[in-house]
Amino acid sequence: FTGDVNINLRNLRGGGKQIGLQWRKVDALTQSLDGNYLHPNFFGTPLEVGGTFNLYRQTDAFLTIRPRLQVTYPMARAGRLTFFAEQRSSRLLLDSMGYVGVKDRNALPAYLDSEANSYGLAYAHTNLDDLYFPHRGSFVTVQGGAGTKTIRQNANISEALYSGVALRTTQYTFSARAERYWALGRQSVVLARLRGEGLFNQQLFLNDLFRLGGLNSLRGFSENQFYTNAYGVGTVEFRQFTGPEGYVFVFADQAVLQAYQSNLALGRSVDQPTGLGAGISFRTAAGLFQFVYSVGRSSFAGQQLGLSSSKIHFGLTSRF
Repeated sequence: FTGDVNINLRNLRGGGKQIGLQWRKVDALTQSLDGNYLHPNFFGTPLEVGGTFNLYRQTDAFLTIRPRLQVTYPMARAGRLTFFAEQRSSRLLLDSMGYVGVKDRNALPAYLDSEANSYGLAYAHTNLDDLYFPHRGSFVTVQGGAGTKTIRQNANISEALYSGVALRTTQYTFSARAERYWALGRQSVVLARLRGEGLFNQQLFLNDLFRLGGLNSLRGFSENQFYTNAYGVGTVEFRQFTGPEGYVFVFADQAVLQAYQSNLALGRSVDQPTGLGAGISFRTAAGLFQFVYSVGRSSFAGQQLGLSSSKIHFGLTSRF
């Protein structure tokens, strides 16, 4: 049973400024906070200046903070081009029970202190007929970045264990997302979506990796169930609108990913998890509410399609 809450404030003081917040508590040990700010027409220019912030805390293991600054040039018909600079800092929470006796270990833990600085470009183009409840149109975004990753030696871990570790390496990231909506009559819509991300570095630890699973990435699975450095997810969804701001839907999510074990020594393998389900989305006084019932199948996770492994996802997005 999982959920998340979003708050989006748009057009602040009539100037087009935007603020967004998302808080999620996935389980007793894991929570995340995302924030973003956008300032259009910066000093009277067409440029948009913005920033994002992500905090991810796994109470028994690590804390990761990722701030980002970006400058966007909107082109009337050609989309939006963005330059960004990002820092990602991750540190071990050595006061937790997960690291009892860490000084006496003869191998590095699955998580390490690290810092990555990167720069990159992003491009986005949209021609949707409605931003929140589209019936037709498309949306595309791609992003690529490169930078340097530095592993920080932790004073509580034996220095000898770092002897085979490259402390400074080059790291590349890539992400893409494409959506297409087709209207079938006045009340029915078909959505097709492809999305994926890649993280490429000669040396990866668990707190470097993407987390996949849950309402916003791969339905039918627990939030953040999979560790992966590269994945793709395809979605087909049929929506039947019950009003201008509400619909019921059925969907299929199909992913391909490089899955990592929580114990890195056990290696990684390619998995093809599938998620199937149905749900409802509608506007309430508190915001846009979505409820999803789903089942999933994954050979890596040892999960089969069935009611015993079904998942309930829900989310609430408030816009002002």
